This record gives sequence, structure tokens and C-alpha cells, in this order.
Amino acid sequence: MIHWWRRTSFVALLIVLTINLLAGLLDHYFLPKTGVLLLLQLAVVVCTFLSSTWVSILAACLCALSFNFFFTSPQYTLHMNNGEDIINVLVFFIIGLLTSYAVGFWRRQKHRLALAELRTSMLMSVSHDLRTPLAAVMGALETLQTYTDKLEPQEHQELLTSARDQSERLYRYIENLLQATRFELDEGVSLIRSKQPLMPIIESVCARFDVDEVRISHSLSDLKLYAQAPLLEQAFHNVIDNAVSFNEGNAAVVDVSVTASTENILIQIHDEGPGVPKAYRDEIFKPFTSLREKESSDAGTGVGLTVAQSIIRAHGGDISLVPSVTGCTMQITLPTKRV
Repeated sequence: MIHWWRRTSFVALLIVLTINLLAGLLDHYFLPKTGVLLLLQLAVVVCTFLSSTWVSILAACLCALSFNFFFTSPQYTLHMNNGEDIINVLVFFIIGLLTSYAVGFWRRQKHRLALAELRTSMLMSVSHDLRTPLAAVMGALETLQTYTDKLEPQEHQELLTSARDQSERLYRYIENLLQATRFELDEGVSLIRSKQPLMPIIESVCARFDVDEVRISHSLSDLKLYAQAPLLEQAFHNVIDNAVSFNEGNAAVVDVSVTASTENILIQIHDEGPGVPKAYRDEIFKPFTSLREKESSDAGTGVGLTVAQSIIRAHGGDISLVPSVTGCTMQITLPTKRV
């Protein structure tokens, strides 16, 4: 929060100084005092759109003092000899407050529109993508109920396994949708982090897949970081599950490599799938974006990588697509220290 305040205050000061210099230059040649006043008021409006109410008020103060000091008589003093100067100063504050209110209203409306769009996307996703695993669970249970006396033990076990797998898939879809909503709208997101060993988290995720689907390679076993383990586990699972799903039909396995430096932990997840087309490389982390055809039962909701990115960034790290000769390589960077 402090860094944000400093950054926005610096931007506001830079804008004010730039427009003051421009106004001084134009005033020297041909611009009347009214034009200078409008330019400085424009600086207040721009600062309001780029930052907060307090920064807008700060910009209003700076512009009012600047106008009074440089552009009104007597110059280079803060004396106000007539009522017009006082009115001009008040106008700066009024503009700052009114534009702050207008920008705040616009941001609230934008937030509500984003919420409505996200709800619409979620409803479309639920109606399409969650129907498949739910239908599979219902079909397996109905078969068990109807033909329980006619099924062989092996068939009975296969139906139970199918119902369990599809139930887990359904749970992951719903959990991803919930996390996507929270992170996308900044609602209900509060991390409770503690120092955690990293490798048990990764190994726990990889254990959910078949042994011939995922391979881990690392040289360090005592890596620790500050994290909320369940959330980080969900992020890793989303990325690895995405890699495994695109590896289907290939003999290759997904390679998960872990390396570390003094300040960062680097995790690379590589698959030998078709890779990501150049046209989609900037889109894969956006919500409800999937490279699979929607007709496929494994198309997914398209929020897995979005949620993974949000969780990793909330931990002070980042995830990106890095160049690879074959397939696709996702790189996750996490800090070893608390941020």
C-alpha cells in the first residue's frame, strides 16, 4: 500500500510539473492566463483518473499554488490581491473533488459490469463444462443401482472408480470457478502464509497422477517458502493437469523440474504436446480461455491457468510461458522470502 501511494504521488507530481512547464512555455509566447488555468485544471483531472482522491487533492493543491505563484500578480509570491485569485484556488479544489467523485462512480460501475460479465461467463461455463462429469457420475451410480446383482466385481469397481474420478474432476472445476471469482474481483482473498517445505507440496500434487504421466527432477530437498499450502497446491495441480491433458496420446511424460537461487525458486513444467500457437500466447491466462474445442468432453472451464496465475502472484511470484523446442514449458517463479 505504501509503495502504491508513493508511485501514484510521484506520477501526479510528474504530471503537474510537466503541465506547469508546458503552461509556462506557452504563457511566455501567446497563451492567455485563462488558457494556463485550464491547462493546470486539466492536470488535476488527469491525476484523478490515474490515481485516488487523495492524490487528486494533492495535485489540486500543487496546481493552485503553482498558478498563484508563477502566473498571477505579484509573481513569485503566494499573495492574493483580489477575489478572483481566491476563486481560482477554490475552483481547483472543486474540480478535484468533483472529478474524484465522477471517477469513483465510473470505477464502481466498471466493477459491477465486470461482475456481471463474470457471472454470465460462469453460468455459460457451468451449463456446458460441468454437465459432462455430473452426467458421468449419475450414469455410473444409476448403472450400479440398476444392475448391481448382474455386475462382475471388476465392473463394479470400475464404475465406482469412474464415479470417484468424475466427482473429483467436478470438485476441481467448482473450486477453480470459486477461486477465479474471488481473485478476478478481489473479493475474499486473504492469504494466511507460513514457512512451508516446497517439495512435499509438489510431490503431493504429482501423486494424484499416474506414475507414467509426471516425472519430478530436483537437486534440493530442503526448499522452503512462505505460502498457504492448499492454495499453492491448487495452482501447481492446475498447471500440471493442463500439461498432462495436452500430453494425452503421446508416450512422453510431463517433466517437473525444480531449481533454486538465493532469492527465488524456479519450477518448470514441460510437456510434449502440440504447444501453444503464437496467436494464443497472450490469451492463455485470461479467464474462460481454452485451446481445446468446446465439443471435447475434456475442454475444461478455461480458468485453471487463470487461477494458477492469480494464486502464484498473490504469493509474490509469477508464471509465464517460456520458449521450448518442442511442446510447451510453463515457468513458475516464487520468492524464498516473505513478500
